[in-house]
Amino acid sequence: MKSILQNGSLFPVTELDEETRLADLEAALARGNHKGASEKLDLLMKLVTKDVIHGYAMALPLNKLLRIPGVVLAPVNIQAQNTINEFGEIIAKDRLTHDQSFDFSPESSVNSRVITEKLLPVRYGHCIRRIINWVVAARRKYPGVKIFACKVDYKSAFRRVHLAWKTALQTCTHLPEAEIAILALRLTFGGSPCPAEWSAISELANDLTTAIMQHPDWDPNHVDRCAGAALLSIHTIARPLSSHEPIPRETMAAIEKLLAEAGPEEVKIMLGWHLNFRTLIISLPFNKAKAWSTEISEILSEGKTKAKRLERNIGRFVNIGMILPYVHHFLARLRTLLKHAKKRKSAIPLPVPVQKDLKLMQKVIVRAQNGIDMNNLAYRMPNIVYRNDSCPFGLGGYDVRASGWRWIIPPELRFRATNNLLEHLANIVSIKLGLLDGSIKKGDCVLSMSDSIVSCSWLKKSNFDEEPDIQEDGTVKMDPLQAEVRAEVAREHALTMMENEICEYPQWFPGVQNVVADALSRDDDRDDETLTNLLLSHFPDQVSKVAREGAVTRGTHEDQDRAWKRFCQYTKSIGIHDDTYLDNFDRYQRIRIMCAFAQAMREGRFSGPAYETLVESTIRNAVSYVAATFRDNDRRNPTLDEDGELARLLSRQYRAYRNKDPPVKQQKAIPTIVIKELTRLQQTELQKATAQLAVGAFFFAMRSCEYLKVPQAEKRRTDILRLRNIRFFRNGVELPHSHPQLETAEVVSITFEKQKKDEKMDTVNQLASGDAILCPKYAWASLVKRIRSYPGTNDDTPVSTVLVNGRLTHVTSKILIDALEGAIEAVGNDRIGIQKGEIGTHSIRSGAAMAMYLGEVPVYTIMMLGRWSSDAFLRYIRKQ
Repeated sequence: MKSILQNGSLFPVTELDEETRLADLEAALARGNHKGASEKLDLLMKLVTKDVIHGYAMALPLNKLLRIPGVVLAPVNIQAQNTINEFGEIIAKDRLTHDQSFDFSPESSVNSRVITEKLLPVRYGHCIRRIINWVVAARRKYPGVKIFACKVDYKSAFRRVHLAWKTALQTCTHLPEAEIAILALRLTFGGSPCPAEWSAISELANDLTTAIMQHPDWDPNHVDRCAGAALLSIHTIARPLSSHEPIPRETMAAIEKLLAEAGPEEVKIMLGWHLNFRTLIISLPFNKAKAWSTEISEILSEGKTKAKRLERNIGRFVNIGMILPYVHHFLARLRTLLKHAKKRKSAIPLPVPVQKDLKLMQKVIVRAQNGIDMNNLAYRMPNIVYRNDSCPFGLGGYDVRASGWRWIIPPELRFRATNNLLEHLANIVSIKLGLLDGSIKKGDCVLSMSDSIVSCSWLKKSNFDEEPDIQEDGTVKMDPLQAEVRAEVAREHALTMMENEICEYPQWFPGVQNVVADALSRDDDRDDETLTNLLLSHFPDQVSKVAREGAVTRGTHEDQDRAWKRFCQYTKSIGIHDDTYLDNFDRYQRIRIMCAFAQAMREGRFSGPAYETLVESTIRNAVSYVAATFRDNDRRNPTLDEDGELARLLSRQYRAYRNKDPPVKQQKAIPTIVIKELTRLQQTELQKATAQLAVGAFFFAMRSCEYLKVPQAEKRRTDILRLRNIRFFRNGVELPHSHPQLETAEVVSITFEKQKKDEKMDTVNQLASGDAILCPKYAWASLVKRIRSYPGTNDDTPVSTVLVNGRLTHVTSKILIDALEGAIEAVGNDRIGIQKGEIGTHSIRSGAAMAMYLGEVPVYTIMMLGRWSSDAFLRYIRKQ
């Protein structure tokens, strides 16, 4: 910064030979400016005049330009942008840009000649990441304290840094119509070294702000004082304004933005991102997402694009890549296309792989708009570790906690793929299997380890174009087909990780530490049990203690895992450290230990302070899960007596708990009059969506997790319905969702892909009821048309989706319950005998069962419509 202040900003560029410089100068004079500027001469003159008046540029006679030694000329353009006024309203803004990337001769522009190695690091380029890591750390340390953010902008930041004379000569432009040359005296909007130069100043201001806030004389207990620290820092660095300035000077802080945005808030738009410091969600603003996605659609429909348009979109993708790093997998082809596009004046056709990349980017934009949990973006310790390997004969990998997998390549397919590609596939398969069996959940952080440096790098960022494939022995192999396979695999992996909100870190480690995964990939002559025992015996240091002890296997449910952990805690608390499975105890002693564990659970020893006494059903389930873990690991059930029955001592203990427990509070069934009232009360988009879901779910007796966003504790094996699961038929012919008369369908058909009872692809049909309000066909048709009207939605969009305040969000179980309670109150609590708090997420399902039963619908029909595999629905049929 000292050098910039004393000597001005000096761009590190290679010198241009005099012959090329003069040829470029003549070409620039003959060409003029870009159309965006030359077609708006009045606006161009206005913007240039402002720069000259404020001392940001100097006007010179154009006919004298050739007499200035070393001068370089580049065209200007006018970029339409948005800013905000003092009221926070978005207003249009025109910015003068300096195209210092424009090459009149090959590689002759200023930006082409920049020596990037000599540029300072652009620290503020990591601003979003730094904010996210700080916020997550602050929330963990102070979970009950509000986090406020203040935002202070520099006014015309780049125009605050003056140029060294050598650099100023490289930043000249002209107005041929006015016969004026313009010599820039400050950083330009278009010079690639400018961000690095400005970073030297902004980073100092940031550090000074932090130092001020930590100073003992600065009172941190007043929020307004915290907000003022940045202003004081900017004021300190800048030269104070004088009342006798020789040329007009603006304040360093942007006053309009200061009035609109500087105040401390829990929700703030910063660097183009919407940050919510209460929910820890970062999202792309709706207007940006819509505009960006629309432009991609236009490019795809045209099948071609020009360089400027492509470059603009690549810049947007890089911006998203700060939050969703998988984007960087797919920028290489776009950049290659941009390089070719710059060499031609006309639009360049889009190759098929690029079209696929652009379609993926539209999905990425939707994901960014819906919001990303900051916890998944902050650096943290992985909670799941996979080690993977491959050889020409197979792939293998394992979760170091417990389980592994392997796949032997059929002989006819061997040696058709490089080992780098096989290693890459192994890394991805481990995560895919973890998601399928539930061992990887939303929000997890996965460490993917491999002894292949290349495959590790491919998980982060790679050029999947048809580039040479460098083998481990140093040989080079060119294979376009394998490049395409890598691209498809990486594209699918990126979508999977984003959709499941998984954080992933790749890590290389030496092959000598990867014997287990190596054996899984090649030892096809040994069965699973033999190989497992061999590896656990000879390489125990390469698996976790849990795996060595044969604890909870990969297929174990989350509740069973939790119960087993509590049992392990209990056994250690009573001095049993090395015999978790009670192998050294007889049957009677094991039963006594299980009774004691049940009592410890009853007393809430392993629960939070809100749970002083647990009910009998919770205790019985926990003990059953522990017993299941014993059986999964070839141990006897510790709760059974010699006759194979539940031990009498434990049975009596359960009965005593049950007798002391309060009666079970059943959720009451919702009558149809409440559903009708709910539809009558719909005013807002959210209320409309809630009513549509309530009617649609009622006719199919749905579980709440099938059509609502529910808390993790309420989730089952059932998948939420998506638009692709809803189909409509008229006269036996399926109507597409885009059909203008979708409501005229006669049948609505819903396919439940995965259900609690483990039955998959179960399809249930409902005919139109003929009722103007309570009609399944009309409810689902209205819902589908509403969601399809939202930008960025597709076949995979959940049926709970709703657009609120410009953002896609979801109807939750709490929203539905609140709406139902409001409808009940409107109908009259005493009229229907239901009070507030007596309904829940099961009330619609039980209401449907009750309605069908009262309507004398046959039992087998009720079971079919509600997808009950037994007469379990009868528990919903009761007096109320």
